[in-house]
Amino acid sequence: MNKPTQNISSVSYLLLMEFWGFDISPPLFFHIKNKLLNHLLFKSLLLFFFFSMTIEVFAESQISLTHDANGYTIENEYYKAIIPTGTSNYIGRGVVRFLYIKKSNGNWSPNLIKENTNDYCLGYLEGTGVGSTNRPVGLQGPDNVITVLENTSSRIKIRTTKSLHGTDFSETWTFWAKKPYFRSEASAVVTDANGYLTNQLQFAWMINDDLFVFWDGTDASGNITRFNSAQIQQIHSPNLNKYPWVNWRFWTHDVSLGMIFVDVYNPLGTLGETGDWPFEYQMDFELGSGVLGSPVKNGYRRELTTIYYTSNSSTNDAIDTFSQNSYLNASTTQSQNPLLQAAQYMTNPWMQNSGIGSALVSSPFFLVRQNTQNRHTSVERPQYETSIYAPLYKNRSTIHSGSYDFAEQLVYTLNYSNDSQTYIYGTINSASSVNSDYITSLQMNAISSDNKLAYSTTFTTWNDSDKLKVTGSASNAEASASVKAIYVDFDVPIWSNSFEAESSTSSQYITSTLEAYDNLWTNYNYSFDSGKTLIYRDNQEVVPALAVPVPLPDGQYNVRAFVLQRTEGDITYRYSSDNVTWHSFIVPMTVSNSVTSVDLGVVNIANGVFYIDDDNSLSGISGWAGWDRINFHALTVDLGSNVYDVRMIDAIYGQMGIGIKVNSPVGNSLIVNDSKVRVYLYQQSLAQTLTTFNYPFDIEIYPHKGWLTASSDFTSLHSKDDLTLTKHIFYVPESVIHSGRTNTVYPNNTVVYSSNPYNNSTEINLTVTPSSDSVNIIIDTWNTSGNYFKKWTEAAGGGITTAHTVGNLRPNIAYNVIVDGTALDAYLSNGSGEITFNYLFEGPSIKTFEVVESNTDYDEDGFTNVVDCNDNDPTIYPESPELCDGKDNDCNGIIDDGFPDADDDGYASCADCDDNNTLINPLTYWYLDADGDGHGKHSVSLQQCNQPAGYVLDNTDCDDNDPAVYLEALELCDGKDNDCNGIIDDGFPDTDGDGYSACADDCDDNNPLINPLTYWYPDFDGDNYGNPTISLQQCSQPAGCVLDSSDCNDNDPNIYPGSPPVRRKNTAYYYLTLQSAVDAADEGSIIESRSYIFAEGIDLNRNTSIAFATGLNCNYTFNIGSTIIMGNVTINDGILIILNGKLEIQ
Repeated sequence: MNKPTQNISSVSYLLLMEFWGFDISPPLFFHIKNKLLNHLLFKSLLLFFFFSMTIEVFAESQISLTHDANGYTIENEYYKAIIPTGTSNYIGRGVVRFLYIKKSNGNWSPNLIKENTNDYCLGYLEGTGVGSTNRPVGLQGPDNVITVLENTSSRIKIRTTKSLHGTDFSETWTFWAKKPYFRSEASAVVTDANGYLTNQLQFAWMINDDLFVFWDGTDASGNITRFNSAQIQQIHSPNLNKYPWVNWRFWTHDVSLGMIFVDVYNPLGTLGETGDWPFEYQMDFELGSGVLGSPVKNGYRRELTTIYYTSNSSTNDAIDTFSQNSYLNASTTQSQNPLLQAAQYMTNPWMQNSGIGSALVSSPFFLVRQNTQNRHTSVERPQYETSIYAPLYKNRSTIHSGSYDFAEQLVYTLNYSNDSQTYIYGTINSASSVNSDYITSLQMNAISSDNKLAYSTTFTTWNDSDKLKVTGSASNAEASASVKAIYVDFDVPIWSNSFEAESSTSSQYITSTLEAYDNLWTNYNYSFDSGKTLIYRDNQEVVPALAVPVPLPDGQYNVRAFVLQRTEGDITYRYSSDNVTWHSFIVPMTVSNSVTSVDLGVVNIANGVFYIDDDNSLSGISGWAGWDRINFHALTVDLGSNVYDVRMIDAIYGQMGIGIKVNSPVGNSLIVNDSKVRVYLYQQSLAQTLTTFNYPFDIEIYPHKGWLTASSDFTSLHSKDDLTLTKHIFYVPESVIHSGRTNTVYPNNTVVYSSNPYNNSTEINLTVTPSSDSVNIIIDTWNTSGNYFKKWTEAAGGGITTAHTVGNLRPNIAYNVIVDGTALDAYLSNGSGEITFNYLFEGPSIKTFEVVESNTDYDEDGFTNVVDCNDNDPTIYPESPELCDGKDNDCNGIIDDGFPDADDDGYASCADCDDNNTLINPLTYWYLDADGDGHGKHSVSLQQCNQPAGYVLDNTDCDDNDPAVYLEALELCDGKDNDCNGIIDDGFPDTDGDGYSACADDCDDNNPLINPLTYWYPDFDGDNYGNPTISLQQCSQPAGCVLDSSDCNDNDPNIYPGSPPVRRKNTAYYYLTLQSAVDAADEGSIIESRSYIFAEGIDLNRNTSIAFATGLNCNYTFNIGSTIIMGNVTINDGILIILNGKLEIQ
């Protein structure tokens, strides 16, 4: 890292030489003529050379704020940010328009923010206006109010505000000295009942798309994943152990810029998304997204706190470590997720079907939208259909493919039929909404598609409810109508999961061409279907059963099969969920070959696999039969008493559901096609002519966690689940309150020491200068084997209390705390091996603390912890009567000795969950089997007796994300080590012997250096030697990249391994010999030479002073050795000076 520099006017020769690490011996002179002249010239040259030097000193770095025509420029040692303030050219006014990162070589990176747009910048808040035009305006424009709140050498705060169309925008920027990050606290608050946020509901960011960039971020489990366009990022997940982040890695400049989301209002109703372009990122609030989005009302707010993290490395290491450490060490509080409710309607909403569009939200429970379509795909609902989005949380499985809109879980319609035709919900002709502090409702009126019936529907929710009440009626719109049935439908779309059978895995190789009578499955692409179908020759082939991977949680699903229907005759297909019990179904003959769907009903999926098979010659055709794809969708269960539950499995939160309760009409509801709930308002066997009529209905919708198992589980209308979550309060240490070894400062004046274990004689010096009267000190890793001795010192002023947590001790053992040789007290460690104690400094002093094991009988069983193997249990001590309780009561090292142990595994039957299996007992390790292949992952285990769901005893799976890979599996030519023997595709041709065969994506099987794991390195200077600090892993050669990674200066084509070893400093002149450099040198030239052996001499024969810097590294930046001359050095005239390094003459 480059530090600020300052000029030094005078300094002694020896100090300068020592500062630069030079050999403190007189400079080497070669001369022949007048010694006095030479002596004076030597002094002059020394003064000239050293007095003109700029010395790098490690000054205390600060942060600065300047203001000019460009706006406010904020700069510290890590980055430079510019916030424009102009009113004529106001692009980016009030937000960060330019951001530069200090690279490792001290130069600034290019601007990382997108410049060629009028709307988006870093921190831009997209705004408000009229929903029929969707204008992207917000915190932008000449009327933004910019205020400098604070300007000191350690911190700068700038706030930008604006009021627009009934919404107040605010963004407060905080920049710190000595920190590679800065913060944005953004909010948008609706202040006018007629104003609302943009219907796309986003805070947006734009990154410079002219730069080469990799884009990564955290997934729902905190793992790092590569991002692409139109992708959702989970902002809240119970599996996260860090703040979620995204990071743009500008690898050609070796810098990165990331965003860490440390606080968001309504976390359970908010998602991040990659937006329309790879350089955009935005937030979706209140289940919004899509085109219509969700409504807002007066008082509605959206808030987000973001940490912008900069790094002079194009990796994810720094941001990921910072995000996790900050999260794990932050103080926490229990926070209740806010309930946000609003309703809205408009005419001709932007990019929707013509007519009225409306929405009602009760976030984070549900969103109702009518008249919606997705402008990025063909996914669209007719104007009259109403989509209900639930359950409580969103994840990627709810997103329409190829876009970032959300797929509904229910579709509501109101319909009627006569003897010959069904007339669906017609056009919505009027709407109204209510937005009070207590009740929120949306009312819509429509006419049936034949204009005979009038429909009315009202969606209502309350601030004390997590339910959606749907009420309405169907009545006559004309004098009479022929009616057989009037009914409400809640349809569960088959949206959740669809798997192409072509992605199946098998112990049998699947051919890629159509072959008859080979007893193999064949991939074939029919013209009447998109995607390939797995087929076989019916009645003439006996193909093996295939396992179709189904990456879904175990559970029951409604399953629909898409299979071939043929002209030759009926086909019998078979399927199984366990490869043991098989079921069959018949597809009748058709007039033309096609793919048809068959409802298989409810199927129980276990271990993430679904099996398909041929018919074992049950069919009567000789043509081609086969499977195309399989759909899995939510299961709808009748719980009785007019209550139904739509059961779904969320990839993040597990079992989720939507309850449907029919209050009226009673007894007229049922499940249709295994998924749809239908409520009949009127039903006859034959159509009747109706004149004046009105049939009402009253139904409740209940999104919930878990599954309902009885009708009584459907809670009362005016009740709700107060969703409470743990909030990690991000803390920025703004002042140093510690000194000593490596440490990190966290909230509440806490000093956390994390370092390698020390030996017994090591003391840690800690100076405590808290801003308040107490400080908490966590001693976490200072332990050794044996007596677990810990020792450290503290210096503090009078009246300071230090609260201590000492960890990594033996559990349930007494320890003495000794201060300056005097025992403070004895403390019993808890089950995690921790003790806590306080110490008051009565006056300014330095104290030495020690923690050692105590000779104490803490459980009062007559034995001290020195001999008691568990001093926290009075039933455990030497020679105690042995009980059958899963403990070593008598401390003889044997648990439950003397009691029956059928499997002889050391655990008696009273403490062994399976006393017939020696491998299973309370100490058994079970290993995660994520891919369901029966083989577990050795690095993820649980120690318990009973087998956990999804875990197995085996731990030999070398890739637990792929069911085709496990120990002794059949090797396939797929670029994987299927049998875990350390050899990829063994048994298949590998011409170049690099471990990858041509069938497994080796793009050059004649070159062992090139395969899918090859690293390519950018060659910026075109000298065919690559930059070792940047790499790209892929098989084919990227443009501008080479295999070599040995270039020590990739910005200079004259510098590379084996390049000319001599140059004139600060010029582009390089030489193969020292003599050629001497001959070309001017007066006062400095010749730089690498640590190199020259088979030559030097002849200086002109009145010129030349200085040498010798023994330099490849990049001529510092001394690493000697320059050796294998010849004579002759000076007939002139002066030769050795500035630094060593020049050896041999």
